[in-house]
Amino acid sequence: MRGERLLRVLAEGRTALGASLHLQDPAVVEIAALAGFDWVTIAIEHAPLSVHQLVPLQLAADARDITMLVLVEQPDDPRLLPLVNAGLGGVVLAHASGAAPLEELVHTVRFPPLGERGAHGAVRSADYGATPYAEYVVDADASLVVGLVIEDRAGLDAAEEIFSVPGVDFAYIGIQDLAQSLGVPGEMEHPIVRDALANVLRVGREKGVRLAVSQYGYTVEELRDLGISMISTTLDYSSLLSAFRADVERTRAELARLGAR
Repeated sequence: MRGERLLRVLAEGRTALGASLHLQDPAVVEIAALAGFDWVTIAIEHAPLSVHQLVPLQLAADARDITMLVLVEQPDDPRLLPLVNAGLGGVVLAHASGAAPLEELVHTVRFPPLGERGAHGAVRSADYGATPYAEYVVDADASLVVGLVIEDRAGLDAAEEIFSVPGVDFAYIGIQDLAQSLGVPGEMEHPIVRDALANVLRVGREKGVRLAVSQYGYTVEELRDLGISMISTTLDYSSLLSAFRADVERTRAELARLGAR
């Protein structure tokens, strides 16, 4: 399925919902899809995950029609091409602060004329050669999502330059990191942060790049009114912890009501 689910939701003008995952079990990807998420992001920028560990997650994403994105720190991450050839939904570059690394990423994962991805028509993303090569190249580029993360002052200052790079679908704004970089750590609703977010949104609209954020310090209504296209609502660890705590608290409360320990 590659990136079709996410791209379809965005093309329909709906807000896409996603989750960040750290757990490496394909079942977590499937559960996210069953819950109704449109995409999941796997942060491999610092994780020692191999291609062999990541491909089963992509297979689970394909089976459940959910887009899987991977977050990388460097555009030359050696895992990228094998993952793209295996049908990866999309790739996101962390810490974007200029056009050059993003251009390198686009050149790596997209076919000509936008990129320089090598020709290979017998990979999984080409149905192992069952899809005619000319058709595969067009479909593979159209269904691959490319994004970036702006999370500091350098990224803000370079927004015009970054958003001008062809072949980019969305920009994720790391509001927590952004607040820290702007000297107001933990204050995601600070006027400085709000002004920065509004400016990035303006540039994104001008350049045709969609914006994604996590729901830190903002209501869904505020994000809708700002024109945010993608909202990351949760992290698998925190969701699991919240669910476990709620279950324990509910059961303890019921035991207390019954006078039991």
